[in-house]
Amino acid sequence: MIILLSLVPPLLGIVPVYAPGRVCTRVKSWDVSWYIQDMTITLNGSTERLDSDRLSVRGLLAAKSWSFPLIIVEVNGALVARDEWDAVRVADGDVVEATHLMSGG
Repeated sequence: MIILLSLVPPLLGIVPVYAPGRVCTRVKSWDVSWYIQDMTITLNGSTERLDSDRLSVRGLLAAKSWSFPLIIVEVNGALVARDEWDAVRVADGDVVEATHLMSGG
């Protein structure tokens, strides 16, 4: 039990606080910045930093809140068919062009 009290609380971010006759705990905030991976891509000619190290094309469009019905997407110069949006991944350093097609008169 001593091992659990001495090793597990620091791993869980709980700092034991000892008071006479009782033990209480105080939770400290975790720094998880080392765990969060991010990537930088070029999207429509602008540099974009995203909080993921790999996204699908559909995930990228969702992250940008782009839900236009007529979008065509190119990743590193290759056109990506709509039915491949879930399979094709965008990685750090990729160049993505997303064009919203419009019609009218």
